[in-house]
Amino acid sequence: MSIERLRIPTPDEALAYKRASASSICHGLVREGGQSLELLPGALIRAFEVEAWRERPTPNGSTIANADFVEWITAPYPRGLGTTKEVVEAILTSAKDRGAADQARLLWDRAVRRPVGSNQHVEGLDNIQAQLAPTGTSKAAGLRRLDREAEAGNDEARVALDEVKAGRKSVHRAMVDCGFRRASPERPGFSALLRAYFEEDPRRVGEWGVDEGTSAEQCVADVLNEKGSAFRRVRKEAASLAGGLEDEEGPAAAQLRAFLLLIAG
Repeated sequence: MSIERLRIPTPDEALAYKRASASSICHGLVREGGQSLELLPGALIRAFEVEAWRERPTPNGSTIANADFVEWITAPYPRGLGTTKEVVEAILTSAKDRGAADQARLLWDRAVRRPVGSNQHVEGLDNIQAQLAPTGTSKAAGLRRLDREAEAGNDEARVALDEVKAGRKSVHRAMVDCGFRRASPERPGFSALLRAYFEEDPRRVGEWGVDEGTSAEQCVADVLNEKGSAFRRVRKEAASLAGGLEDEEGPAAAQLRAFLLLIAG
């Protein structure tokens, strides 16, 4: 009796099988829907890592390869996932596992920038539906900028991106630290402005229904206990509170009134 020897797949064959498996898993999760979609970000990460849209075997033994990443998303199975980019983006946006979702989105943007057949130094954004790329100051746009700069050899961006992935730094903070985004000017909150207002003229304490002689700190606590320190609750009465300060003098009173008018809209 002859014994058939098993042949070990070549590295290229093994990679092709991984691509096929990743495509099958992603398609299955999309098709099942529901709670299964929570697993999609992690599955997409593995699919992106092996570039699942490239050459791979199909269940019937043939070989296929997508023209680009977008076709892999939209083509019917087994050629693709049989869904739309909007559905995948919505899943990544609403996923509970933000770490996996953000990493998947980062790889998504990288795949969009790099068409099939291009090398790592070629930005293929115009060749693949440019509307997929995030713009503006969104979290996704920040991740994409950090990733692009890191790939270009920017060590500061690479370190910042690693910090973001590890959860030690927000995307916005990383962008600011790298000089890609201006820091938002710090504005004193309602509590700080109110405290300065009472310290500017202790006689105002009684006007706000607090016992005279109460410290500014305690006065702020008493007012916030009544008005509610949550932004949405302060906002409801902001216009009327600002009106009561119209005739008040002093920089602290002016700043508090300006703040109240700002949040009153």
